[in-house]
Amino acid sequence: MAYGYGKETSIRSRCKLLYSERNGVSWVFDLERDPFERSPMTNDGLVKQMVGKLKKILARDVLRFKTRFGISGTGSREIH
Repeated sequence: MAYGYGKETSIRSRCKLLYSERNGVSWVFDLERDPFERSPMTNDGLVKQMVGKLKKILARDVLRFKTRFGISGTGSREIH
């Protein structure tokens, strides 16, 4: 999992998701068939499933971070 500049990346087995809610980008790449990430997959169901999983992971990580450092409130960025 990687974060930065409003873009998130998640790799699950052979699939890689590049996601940016701010830019409306949700690309899934099959790393075995497309190791250079030139042709995103077009299976909307798979993309939606991976985005949903990524949002859950991000929300969990944000909560852990806030708990660890005693931060309250939603801050400037919320996970929807």
